[in-house]
Amino acid sequence: MSLKSELLQRGNSLNIIRLLMAILVIVDHARLQITANFSERYAFPYSSFAVGVFFIISGFLIFHSTQKGNPFSYMWRRGLRIFPGYWGSLLVVAFIFAPINIIVAGETWSPESSLNHVLGNFSLISPWWRWDVQGSPYNVPLPGLWNSPLWTLRYEILSYGLLVFFASSSRLRAYQKAIVPIIFCLLMGFGAYSNVDPNFIPFLKNFFDLGSYFLAGSLIYVYSDKLKIMKEYAILSLVLGLSLQLVSEEQDFYIYLSKLFIAYSVLQLGAIVKTDFASKIDISYGVYIYAWPVQQMLIFFGSANWGVVINIFLTLILTIPIAWISWRYIEKPCLRSKDIFRK
Repeated sequence: MSLKSELLQRGNSLNIIRLLMAILVIVDHARLQITANFSERYAFPYSSFAVGVFFIISGFLIFHSTQKGNPFSYMWRRGLRIFPGYWGSLLVVAFIFAPINIIVAGETWSPESSLNHVLGNFSLISPWWRWDVQGSPYNVPLPGLWNSPLWTLRYEILSYGLLVFFASSSRLRAYQKAIVPIIFCLLMGFGAYSNVDPNFIPFLKNFFDLGSYFLAGSLIYVYSDKLKIMKEYAILSLVLGLSLQLVSEEQDFYIYLSKLFIAYSVLQLGAIVKTDFASKIDISYGVYIYAWPVQQMLIFFGSANWGVVINIFLTLILTIPIAWISWRYIEKPCLRSKDIFRK
């Protein structure tokens, strides 16, 4: 069977891989949230790698989504997957976590500040973005920063926009095996060889980085009907990809090349490893968007004294039930409306 057919049927392990990547983000962020020392982070950027894998899987699955329906249906389905859970996390932080932090810290909570946090961050891409609520969280090593990982979601939305044209035109889809590699090469060339200062256009570096992971997943998709399941090549590809990331300069040609190797290996492993675990319950998104504020609250109440490992376990123990509630009562019910614009 082809890679495509294996990954588009039940029993693949893509949800498990995403959950493991969300946990890897927690592992990487734990030390940073406790020490606020960016120079003491791990030698390998685990969270950057994990987010890259998220984007690879999204690039594969979202490109499949462009093959059916229409652009309105495509954007509606993409919005349903991102925004309901995201809005839920904003409300939880603004009206539960932040008031507790503010009041216990001895300050007076202003409901207006919580409302401003929700409204300022409502659209993900907003000039009124707010990381804090009334200056909180207080009494933590990284004050005023309630949910750092949310910055990646805006690039997820932008990546969806890259593919909307394929949902709009059957003619483009007919030539996608030529068009997608060209787009990836253009992004790789511009990202690796242009002299544009990332500080001049702040989002540019992140867009090249995460967008290329996303397009790597899409590139694998357009050829996945021809690719066979090959365990040995999957492992070799992962080793090559990680090796290139370790020895390459930031944003050079080999970094972009490594993303293709990693994309191939991740998607192959998703097809090779068969499991029904998490096939119907996808809490990876909830774990990703709730872990940081949960750990901020833990640190506020003194968990930093127990060390990084204990903080990781406590964060997982508290975050997983919240993520399940988000999936069961917010994300899953909203996804039932995903087909209302499909022809």
